[in-house]
Amino acid sequence: MKKTIVLAGLVLNIIFLVLVAVFLLTSGDRDKLRPEKVKSSSKKPVSSSMKSSGAILRVTSKPSEAKVFVNGYYKGKTPEEIVVGTVSKTAKEYMIKVVKAGYIPYEKKIKLISGDRKRFKINLKRKSK
Repeated sequence: MKKTIVLAGLVLNIIFLVLVAVFLLTSGDRDKLRPEKVKSSSKKPVSSSMKSSGAILRVTSKPSEAKVFVNGYYKGKTPEEIVVGTVSKTAKEYMIKVVKAGYIPYEKKIKLISGDRKRFKINLKRKSK
């Protein structure tokens, strides 16, 4: 009888933890954990606090509408302005990847420090048949 009560309590705890995890994963708050991005088409200025605490990447490509990834995280489609908020005052390495169906992916390792502003104009090359 005592084992059954302990087992039932354990099962209830597991169910509770699963429900909490599902709630957290489906809520909009998880987007706050990712660096904020600002679309280049939006007219909103980048705040001075973001400029000083992060780095800004402007990525354009030919053809446009290519997907942009920073360290494996999708950030949007070109043309895109990305604020990387995880940058510190010491140089840190990041991987930029730009992909579009039918084209050879572009990859480049870059170093960023707080306050950097970098532009990337990428000409994607068609895959050979």
